[in-house]
Amino acid sequence: MAEEEDIEEEKPKSGNGMIMAMLGVNMLAIIIVALVATGIIKTGGNTPAAPVATETAGTGTPPPASSAIGPPWAIDDMIVNLRVPDGNKYLKVSFEFELSSEDVLSIADTRKATVKARINNFLSDLTVDETVGSQNRQFIAERLLARINNDMERYANGPMFRSVVFPVFLVQ
Repeated sequence: MAEEEDIEEEKPKSGNGMIMAMLGVNMLAIIIVALVATGIIKTGGNTPAAPVATETAGTGTPPPASSAIGPPWAIDDMIVNLRVPDGNKYLKVSFEFELSSEDVLSIADTRKATVKARINNFLSDLTVDETVGSQNRQFIAERLLARINNDMERYANGPMFRSVVFPVFLVQ
């Protein structure tokens, strides 16, 4: 009998440890949420906008290029043969570019055939595996922008394109 009483005393009270752990986790979650919310409140919309400068201090020259959104420029559907041994895989793709400024819009229109040829050369070197998935599309967009900007900067005195998206991207 004495042994049974000792055993009962040694048993931890069920649930107390679990309840304390749950309370600790809940308190930690509340603290994290409060810190995140406080950070968002402090920076979310309460910072005044920087004044827009119309010229650089007394020099009469315009300010450096801003982060304003450039004009869109599109290339409609292109169909490109992908690099596969039997040659029966295709990529149908269209492009929506953001230009660096309004000034390069006429250059882009004039050089559209050259841009399409550069795109075709780049994409035709890709395999099916190199085109499938969002990471591959991001890689294609980055490489394509770098190549086209490199080719076209002599006409535009700098990069012509800021970004590209693919409204149509279909591999067959």
